[in-house]
Amino acid sequence: MKVKIGNLEISVDTLEELDALVARYGNVASPNADATPATLKKPGDTHPGKAADTVLLKKLVEAGDAGVTTIDVGNILGRRGKAARPALKEWALRIGLTAEENIEPFEDARVGTQRGLRIIKSLQPVAEHILKQQ
Repeated sequence: MKVKIGNLEISVDTLEELDALVARYGNVASPNADATPATLKKPGDTHPGKAADTVLLKKLVEAGDAGVTTIDVGNILGRRGKAARPALKEWALRIGLTAEENIEPFEDARVGTQRGLRIIKSLQPVAEHILKQQ
């Protein structure tokens, strides 16, 4: 039988061999002290992970008042069209930009001829601080 863990695939003949492998090399998974919800992917999670979070945060901070196109936001978060804005709001909660669901951390922007979103002015320093910590 083959056991696949992430990208690692191990062939074992019996469950006893698998038990022996786990006994010898297995550890109980526990979050690191610096782990955040963005770094802990659970089965069924749909968010893109820490790298995408960092890239999006950097784009939004660097864009400032100009904003980032909703197409770019959607591509990074894995959601398109009307789903991009709610995904961005979930993302803001996940990375700690906002602490409550009822806060709207983004506002509409025009990026050239396209629709876009930008971080509201009052949260821009918070975003910069989060980016420095990463």
